Amino acid sequence: GALLLEAKLVKNYLPIYNRRLRRCKNIFYLYLDDSKPLWSVKIVSKASEKFTTCDNFYGFFKSRNDAKAYLLEVAKQFLICPKSLGLERGCQPCFNIQLKRCLGVCCGKEPYDSFNQRLLMSLKDGQHSPWSYNGLVAIEELSQDGLRKDVHYVNQWRYLGSELAGTCQNGYGDRLTQDVPFDRDYYTILKRFLRYQDDYQLTIKQAFLDFGG
Repeated sequence: GALLLEAKLVKNYLPIYNRRLRRCKNIFYLYLDDSKPLWSVKIVSKASEKFTTCDNFYGFFKSRNDAKAYLLEVAKQFLICPKSLGLERGCQPCFNIQLKRCLGVCCGKEPYDSFNQRLLMSLKDGQHSPWSYNGLVAIEELSQDGLRKDVHYVNQWRYLGSELAGTCQNGYGDRLTQDVPFDRDYYTILKRFLRYQDDYQLTIKQAFLDFGG
């Protein structure tokens, strides 16, 4: 709850010296295209209002150049052919084959299946997690002393707001039905805590709107 509140305040008030948690209008990410025998990666950009996570999406980047720099490091560290990462074009073998930094999928030396699995492993740490719940949920967070319970409303990894348990969605009725932009900072916070929900005394329940009257 404290991390969500901090991120919310930074995004609302835009402090000069804290740029890390500011809102991003566009989401840059990697798309793994596994529709062909030889898999490949593309850099994709989508407006945050329209973005949803998918298990074929990897990484979050502030710009296309940041995504490209990441792919260059992937190619170097895992000996991934730069042509499959969209870093080189043409029909000839990649330049890295001459430097022995590619295992040769671009010239028939490495089988497609072997390359595809290496490519998948090189990206796995940045794989997006699809939303595994049926729409809106209420995440109940119990304080360490057991005296306070906060409720955080989330839908499709979009953080909609928090309140003290028992206040009947006070002040959030309209917001819970609005289209809220995806935010990678909220996603990162929520993903980490939901992964260890028992350790953080979290209870996840399907949320139903109740505005009274």
